[in-house]
Amino acid sequence: GRTRGNKLGHSRHCRNRFECHPNLLIVMGSSSMSRSTQFNGRRVGASIELSRATHRGAAHHDQEVRVTLEAVPAVPRATQLVASGTPARSWIPKDDTIRRKWRGTPRYEPFDDSQWIQGRTGVGYDRDRGEGSYRALLGTDLREAMEDHTSVYIRVSFEVADPSRFDQLILRMQVDDGFVAYLNGERIASDRAPRRTSWDATADGASLDVDADRFDLFDITEHLSALRDGNNVLAIHGFNRSASSSDFLVRPELVGLESEDLGPGEGMHLLQIQNPDGLFSNDYIFFTAPVEGAPQRDLTLR
Repeated sequence: GRTRGNKLGHSRHCRNRFECHPNLLIVMGSSSMSRSTQFNGRRVGASIELSRATHRGAAHHDQEVRVTLEAVPAVPRATQLVASGTPARSWIPKDDTIRRKWRGTPRYEPFDDSQWIQGRTGVGYDRDRGEGSYRALLGTDLREAMEDHTSVYIRVSFEVADPSRFDQLILRMQVDDGFVAYLNGERIASDRAPRRTSWDATADGASLDVDADRFDLFDITEHLSALRDGNNVLAIHGFNRSASSSDFLVRPELVGLESEDLGPGEGMHLLQIQNPDGLFSNDYIFFTAPVEGAPQRDLTLR
């Protein structure tokens, strides 16, 4: 039938306990029987019907799999609010003079950080010059400044236009060893942070060495209301395990996600169907292309 979406070609790969021939039909519509189904990694309600395959060359045990999706999941569009290498200011506290005023709380802004160390994220140091060193990740080298110290304050200012458009907020972190993050003064995430985040605190445990291509993800959507129209401050209190540590790193990224009902889009897609017993997953990789002569938003799913 004709529906909104894209033309879905036959499955190129089928790992199926029903010994199915790669003959897959996907349609849109309501579903009375729901099965755990994911479309491109996003959960969606679906019903599954099996029937004997009638295509040319079908064997007696080949089956056609008909999947009825309740909806095509919305595709999130990402906006990078804070990127790696964003301008940042850092301060190595030697006492508790400024207390919590540096964390971006609106009543303390604009905060005077003109005397802080100017640089970019990531903030830290690495005394090792060998393979796996953090040196390539550093935008602010604190090797000398953090001598005999385990704690650093970091402020990153960024602009946002219409924060209400975001449905989800993700903090991406590369950290060695611990941190607490604040968005405009509101605590939003932490990892290996001490119970008392005093100016001279140390991390609660040591982290594994940071992989240059890997970030830890923190879903901070519950703090979306802290995001403001205009200027914002991402403040991070970084902690090292000890003053004698050979390395230290704090490298944040902040991403806003807004959902767009774009349909599957052209290209390769993955449909995953969980069997009722939960022991097997049926994975279908398929390719989409527009139907010739059909409107852009009115395509056949097949």
